[in-house]
Amino acid sequence: MIDGFDGADGEFCMQMTLTDILSTSDQSDFEFKAYPNPASDLVTIESPITLSNVSLINVLGQRVKEWNISSAERFEFDTNDIESGVYLLQAQSEGKTSTLKLIIE
Repeated sequence: MIDGFDGADGEFCMQMTLTDILSTSDQSDFEFKAYPNPASDLVTIESPITLSNVSLINVLGQRVKEWNISSAERFEFDTNDIESGVYLLQAQSEGKTSTLKLIIE
């Protein structure tokens, strides 16, 4: 129930306009795995193609961590210095980008 304007009761309509979207669509340039998910210590990333960059992005769209990787199909990082929460893990390779959701406990 939404409180009405000046204490009025009844049904109300709200109009919203979406101006920007951060998507985790299944339409990725390539697929990669991150496990365990949820994670509490160490995260392992595996990709069928060579990775060049991995970023950890919070729900506000802020880049929390970024790793430049020199040609690896497997990468690990420690989560001990990262706050618990929901993040987007973005991997780049050969000009392609893919994103998945990662939960850190």
